[in-house]
This record gives sequence, structure tokens and C-alpha cells, in this order.
Amino acid sequence: MELYDFMRTTFSARDFTGDPIPNETLYTILENARFASSGGNRQGWHVIIVRDPQTRQALAQLAEPAAKRYAAQLQAGESPWNSIDPTSVDDATIAQTPAPARLTEPFIKAAAVLVVCVDLKLVASIDQNLQRVGVISGGSIYPFVWNLLL
Repeated sequence: MELYDFMRTTFSARDFTGDPIPNETLYTILENARFASSGGNRQGWHVIIVRDPQTRQALAQLAEPAAKRYAAQLQAGESPWNSIDPTSVDDATIAQTPAPARLTEPFIKAAAVLVVCVDLKLVASIDQNLQRVGVISGGSIYPFVWNLLL
């Protein structure tokens, strides 16, 4: 496959077959993804492989407040979670908005969930003192996550 084909066809899956994924397959993916570039060549990422159904259910429940806010903001015609325009949606509306299944069920249905974390002690956060949400730190793990998706 050509580079541009990869760039045009990579997607974030939210529908799963239910087929198991062997550890060997996950380890091969992680082994190859780790060669991604990172700020300062520090590889500040950590991956937690979650297979336990109860833990995946707990992750789905933890995602519900964010999913509710996302849906409520969409219904209000907003761009969810943007860091520039404050939301006009109040907490009561968010609480009453159902969490879309497409944002919570993948945690439950996937054979494994990869939780990718970044160690902020290892990456350069040159925007750490700004009065806004930092975006620079993630730049050290985005190529790694992209490799996982590929």
C-alpha cells in the first residue's frame, strides 16, 4: 500500500466484530508503534491494555459525563469541547442528556482497550504557563498513537 493510501484510509474504529485479539498481535502492534518520533526522543508514552470486562464497563461509565456534554453541545449547535468559546449549555442540561451509545459502547464491545498515557515529566510542555488548555505535550505521543491506528 502506498503512503497516501494509508493517510486516506486510516480511521478510528468504533464498531467491533467481537473477535478476540491475541496478545501476540497487540505486542506486535505496540513493538512497531514505539518507533514513532517523539519530542526529545523521550518516548513519554505508557500503554495499559484493558481486557477485563468489568474494567472496560467502568471505563464506559467514566466516559459518560464527557459523552453527555459532547451530545448536549452538539444539540445546542456548538463545537464540543473547543477551548475558545465557552459553552452555553448548563450543567443540568448536560446531566439530562443521554450519553450516545457510540461514545460509550466501544469500551465494552472491543476485545481490548488501549489506554495511552503521557508522562508529563518526560515531555516538553512549552505551553505549560499559558492560561489555556495545553496542546504541546500531546505532540510527543500523537505520532505513537497514529502508528497504533495504522
